Amino acid sequence: MSNYAKAVSMILDKNQLDPDKKIIDDQEVGANVLYSKYMGEWQEKLYPEVVDAVKLAARAQHICRWELKRVDFPEGKAGYFKWRTTLAKLHAQILSEIMDECDYSLTEIDRAKEACQKKNFKNNEDSQCVEDCACMVFLNYYFDDFIAKHSDERLIDIVGKTWGKMSEKAHDAALKLDLSEKALSIVKAALGA
Repeated sequence: MSNYAKAVSMILDKNQLDPDKKIIDDQEVGANVLYSKYMGEWQEKLYPEVVDAVKLAARAQHICRWELKRVDFPEGKAGYFKWRTTLAKLHAQILSEIMDECDYSLTEIDRAKEACQKKNFKNNEDSQCVEDCACMVFLNYYFDDFIAKHSDERLIDIVGKTWGKMSEKAHDAALKLDLSEKALSIVKAALGA
């Protein structure tokens, strides 16, 4: 087994511990196993040329996410950003341990950690790859459930902010998604179309 395949397997094993389970083909699967697979699919569609470090950063985007609950951080915007920053550090730390066990170099591990935390994504292609994949996974797989929980005004604001984080490559891909009628109306409103 290659270092990459071993690392992906370890990421999926960690995410299988997710207490939130989904039934796929009569098997109980951790919700973040699915998220990791979706991230890998979008990485292959948008950025097939990237190195292992970036591929693994995408795959580890939500690794062990359930370990840090939003309710354990203060309410409001500052609390939300503190939670997200702390989560990103957790994901990067777990990924670095996996990559170390799979014999990746410190340089490769540092590159993956930076991409996993989406640092400086507008000026860092590795981070932009991970950001684009996360945005595409959200729009493609989670947006309809999200729509049910928020007002149109809030959704339009969120999609506008999400769109601002995406590259032109991701914009093009997002406009080709087979979105529900409601999701498409929100995207069009956010884009002023």
